[in-house]
Amino acid sequence: TECNKNLLSWSKKDNEDIKVWLEGDIEKRDKYGRLLGYVYLDPGGNSMVNEELLSQGYALLETIPPNYKYRHTFKELAKEAWQKKKGLWSACGIQEILNSDEVEDNTEQYLGKIVTVQYEVARIGITKGIVFLNSREDYEGYFTIVIYSDELAADFPQSDIDISSLKRRVLRVTGKLELYEAKDYEQPQIIVEAPWQIELMEE
Repeated sequence: TECNKNLLSWSKKDNEDIKVWLEGDIEKRDKYGRLLGYVYLDPGGNSMVNEELLSQGYALLETIPPNYKYRHTFKELAKEAWQKKKGLWSACGIQEILNSDEVEDNTEQYLGKIVTVQYEVARIGITKGIVFLNSREDYEGYFTIVIYSDELAADFPQSDIDISSLKRRVLRVTGKLELYEAKDYEQPQIIVEAPWQIELMEE
């Protein structure tokens, strides 16, 4: 697709062998053992790949606690890319609006991809400060939005979205579809990092 061509063109930078510099944060690896860091194209720290990918819409916003050194900057860049419909947020990145049934029936097809899901919130669950906007009252195994306490405290109070009033409201949420694996069930979900990922539909 044209999106893939643009990303490939940017990532190659006319040179397949690029030397990079890595800056760490509080943790060196995540719980899966993956190396975490901020990637630079120069030793002076003037060209961060993470920022460029977010600003062009070629990366998803994902902060892994407690590694928050550039969190605010990343959020602003991702928001701007979303507002300008760049990269993954463009027409070739988001091609259709799914309902929760389609996501649940075709989880493997959409897993790891950016999707937009429209559904009615049937239940608002709160556990240890984490909010779950479930698509079903009997929520286990069904699509849900997950919002962590850090995002609730930092971003949502300044937005137009009142979490407590969302039950029975129809939402559109855009983000990466993930699969939560509990002991007795698996649940497709989108982790919301910022309020602009959620759009309230007219009542």
